[in-house]
Amino acid sequence: MKRTKLTVTLTTSALLAAELACATDSAPPTSAQAGEIAVMSRSAVKERLAQIEPAEASDDVMGAMCYMTAFVVVPDQMEYVCPHCGEKTIHGKEVAVQWTEELESCRRLIREIPRSGMFTLDESSFCRRCVPRVGIPELVLVVHFDDHSTLRVAKINSSDLGLLKVFFSAKRTEEEESALHENIVRLRELLGDRK
Repeated sequence: MKRTKLTVTLTTSALLAAELACATDSAPPTSAQAGEIAVMSRSAVKERLAQIEPAEASDDVMGAMCYMTAFVVVPDQMEYVCPHCGEKTIHGKEVAVQWTEELESCRRLIREIPRSGMFTLDESSFCRRCVPRVGIPELVLVVHFDDHSTLRVAKINSSDLGLLKVFFSAKRTEEEESALHENIVRLRELLGDRK
């Protein structure tokens, strides 16, 4: 028993030492590199999109054979605190059902996009003070390009941000590549390259 613990401890220590060595070897990005990471030109985005071809329709597409139904507690209301003005807005059940978890997912995903400096979320329609007359609020994606121009895309959800995360990732799985091909039209809309 003691020999097993010693082996596990030594292995763990070796792995931690290797990670530490790798971490200290890598230099922080220069300001020029940070700028490159943050934004892209419209032409660079267009070139990158051109590398993804739309998926061909297949007759023998098979979906999942069974589904498990998750038990979800539907909230009666959603409390929203505006990150811009600090005002608290209480939304009814219709908004709460759609956005209670979705809004947090979108906020998390926008931070996980490799070029996260290129994107911001406009949540202003959730705030009654910032935008007083709105029925059902929606997220707007603001895309920032290197020429200081911006693109605003309405009706954003976590699926859209997940697509962008995959699109800008350095490595993709076969499944992720397939998802990009299948959603190329939406991806083009999100990045302002409508054909």
